Amino acid sequence: MSFEIEVESGKTVKLTTAGKYCDRDILVTATGYTENDLQMEYNIGYSNGRIDEETAFLEGLPGCKEIDADVSSIAPYALAGKSGLETIRLTSLKTSLGGSAFRECEQLKEVHLPKYASDSNGYFFAKCGKLAFVDFGSPACVSRYAFQDCAALKTIILRKNGVVPLNNSNAFSGVSGVTIYVPSEVIGKYKGAANWAGLVSAGKVTFAELKGSGYE
Repeated sequence: MSFEIEVESGKTVKLTTAGKYCDRDILVTATGYTENDLQMEYNIGYSNGRIDEETAFLEGLPGCKEIDADVSSIAPYALAGKSGLETIRLTSLKTSLGGSAFRECEQLKEVHLPKYASDSNGYFFAKCGKLAFVDFGSPACVSRYAFQDCAALKTIILRKNGVVPLNNSNAFSGVSGVTIYVPSEVIGKYKGAANWAGLVSAGKVTFAELKGSGYE
């Protein structure tokens, strides 16, 4: 098996794992990197003992602007503090998203997790000051400080056909004017749900019907 990395349009390189560290090929878009760059960063992940995680390699992409990866887990802090990262697309990720996974990514603007359907650990997107759009899929809950100080945040998508519990209203500390798109049948339930109701009253969030696309 291998990490397959697209380094420029139409060109990819592979870093083999000999089937020992992951159970399938993983595609990561990391435009602008050379094969030598990627091998070096892969070696860093290996030496740190993180290569047993499917996302270990991602720790070594400090200048990457976009990550488009087919992974099944993201370790805690795996992408935290990536200063150049602007877009994250993990369109197949369903479970195993570690706490603080994306926190303090200063340039991060959008995150796509449309199939996510597991626990929401704390501080996921905390202090991502330019983050404007998050497709959060159907998380089991929204936990403490998940969107703390995401001052530019305007749009969140929650796809679950039921109310996603908000464990603590501090999840939206330092945030206001966010539109959360949810299935039409649960809009009214959100407005009266624990912790969500207070955010609505305070003008921090509003709920709207999820339909079609074009929310970014």
